[in-house]
Amino acid sequence: MQTQTPETMGVVGEWVFLNKKGYEPILHQALPAGVTNPTYRVDLQACLFHLIRRAYTRHPANVAHHIVESGLFKIGSKETMVLYLDGQPAKEKTMTHDRRKKAQADAVGKAQKLLVHFEERITKSQRVRKQLFASIGKQIRKAFYWSLDDRKEFASFLEQNGWRVRIASTEADVKIARDTVPGDIVVTTDSDLLFYGTINTVIRPISKGRFLVYRIEDILNKLQLSRVQWTVLGIVSRNDYNHNVPSLGVESNYKIISGLGSEGKLEERSLW
Repeated sequence: MQTQTPETMGVVGEWVFLNKKGYEPILHQALPAGVTNPTYRVDLQACLFHLIRRAYTRHPANVAHHIVESGLFKIGSKETMVLYLDGQPAKEKTMTHDRRKKAQADAVGKAQKLLVHFEERITKSQRVRKQLFASIGKQIRKAFYWSLDDRKEFASFLEQNGWRVRIASTEADVKIARDTVPGDIVVTTDSDLLFYGTINTVIRPISKGRFLVYRIEDILNKLQLSRVQWTVLGIVSRNDYNHNVPSLGVESNYKIISGLGSEGKLEERSLW
């Protein structure tokens, strides 16, 4: 698990952008069952980022496994969910991974300095303020990394308990998009998954066990975009795979793309 939080994963600013454009996702207190009992394809690391980090920084792995599993039960059931974990880092995300590694290394350095300061104060019988403990904890959380071996161990634990688990060869979002068939629903906080052509419904977990349902067809109608234009918007806006044009955010890119007109015009211009 990298240090990036679910709020910043995916296309930068996408959730806020949709809200500003007046798109209102449907609020549910539990996963909507639907008429056809869909399969929920769950981006586990995105959905339970904070719980994973808290569990594995405070407890041994055998205890942390059970804590994270308890978080899964709050999302849905073994019968309806397929869980996805990241595999090896994708080469396409080199810049993102390098940035996260640097942030982790910086956090480790700061934590070590704070620990030295803590030891010095203890040695000199000086008062240790609560703020110092909080600062150390903050840097430890920032430095947290859930290795592939640790993820595999957790996946094995889940499978032994009857869960269906998939470890992607690279990124979980790509594997989820490939596995999704009509009728499936994706559960994630990563906005990248809004833009894959195989995905028609995304459910975003929020606070207090609630869920926001995003239907791509409704988004397209609200924004007056074709599916091709929507995909292009996700590609050209800053995301985990590419920074693209730094001065252009998702709002600016939307204005440009919506002005290109129909799919045919968009495809024609892309050849220039």
